[in-house]
Amino acid sequence: MTGRNDLLPDLTIDQVPITNLKSAKHPVRKLPTRQIARVEASMRENGFVVPVLLGKDDEILDGHIRIEAARRLGLKSAPCIRIDHLDSRAQRALRIALNKIQETGEWDERALRFELAYQLEFGTELTVLGFEAPEIDCLLEIGPPPNEDSDLLPEIGDLPKPDGPAVAKLGDTWILGTHVIVCGNARDESIVGHLFGKNVADLVVSDPPFNVRVNGHIRSPTRHFEEFAEASGEMSREEFTEFLTRYLAITKSVTRPGALIYSFMDWRHMGEMLAAISAAGLDLINLCVWVKPNGGMGSFYRSRHELVFVAKHPGAPHMNNVELGVHGRYRTNVWEYAGATGGRADELDDFTLHPTVKPVRLVEDAILDATVAGATVFDPFLGSGTTLLAAERAKRRCVGIEISPAYVDVAIRRWEALTGLEAIHEASGQTFAARAEQVPWTAKGETNPDGDYTTSPGSVTNDPGDAAEEDF
Repeated sequence: MTGRNDLLPDLTIDQVPITNLKSAKHPVRKLPTRQIARVEASMRENGFVVPVLLGKDDEILDGHIRIEAARRLGLKSAPCIRIDHLDSRAQRALRIALNKIQETGEWDERALRFELAYQLEFGTELTVLGFEAPEIDCLLEIGPPPNEDSDLLPEIGDLPKPDGPAVAKLGDTWILGTHVIVCGNARDESIVGHLFGKNVADLVVSDPPFNVRVNGHIRSPTRHFEEFAEASGEMSREEFTEFLTRYLAITKSVTRPGALIYSFMDWRHMGEMLAAISAAGLDLINLCVWVKPNGGMGSFYRSRHELVFVAKHPGAPHMNNVELGVHGRYRTNVWEYAGATGGRADELDDFTLHPTVKPVRLVEDAILDATVAGATVFDPFLGSGTTLLAAERAKRRCVGIEISPAYVDVAIRRWEALTGLEAIHEASGQTFAARAEQVPWTAKGETNPDGDYTTSPGSVTNDPGDAAEEDF
């Protein structure tokens, strides 16, 4: 052994028992738990492919974290290279150099963005690449600009105004790029199970019906709004608790441990939601409040907020992309967003299509808080497709279920307007537009033989200047 710099030393890779390896007497780097976890994830994906460098008496020169990760994975040996051509002084110098030199490089962000996008396209779990989820979002330029206060995004535009019979039918599955929508009941375990198979969701954003009558809480002097298919004021307290419990329990069955489940609810049914979260075996971790610019009409205190219950599938930590603002995301449990209509003169047109439509940015921010790019977001009450649009913008995959064929139509039309792509009917392979051409035209409000909605889920009358008020 010499201190001479041999440019081409004769090196071999040996499998060495991990129990034989010795840590450095004076470690120059700490072993952060988070970094060990990242390396562990990479090894699980790719194997132990970078050998450990060993010095005298099998002391680790480079690879402490890889060895700790290997121990966690239960490996008994590790690939190692013995640096026999250097003396002890040179080996210790090499250990310092290897740790420091890797810190001094810089990323070519343009090339890195291309590579990340490539991996995302093929479904790679991006966290195994060693980046934090917010770092990936930043590199892929995901998320609204900090100064974007309005939800009126030009690329999304207003809610479409479909007329005539619904194109979607109960039982349909629609493919929208990476996303999937099923027209069915989210409380049907067989539908949800078939939709996910062996896969699971990483996050749930849901806006279940509030069990209050739409008419009387969305107020207009000239318009009548269709009630929801279920839980539209007809259920008792016990029945509604059971309704929520079943939806949450089924949802839990298709989420991974640690997944967050966001559920919107009005103040009248806080008790039922809390009882359902507990009965479904979920942990309540926070209660967020969506604060709106204006109050509704008709109550003692004009209602200016909705509640967002944040529950967790127990068994693992949830993903936290906020971390007290470390990554530039300043978030509290008070969410201030303009309504999805944004106060436009024609805002009532949006309410006619869905009476409780949510702002896209609100849902997008919730998705960015607790998932990584490429994650699966489940919405069992998809409605007019806000979660679908938010997932598209955030480069996540949406899996949605909606019981109303007319709402499925609205969601598909909104997504097509945003992306310029076409939704595909899974069973027939036909586009949404092609299916629409095959639907017999009927008079407004007339039901088809299948009993599906044939028009949009509310009045399609257009009366400029009419005003609606929410009282949720």
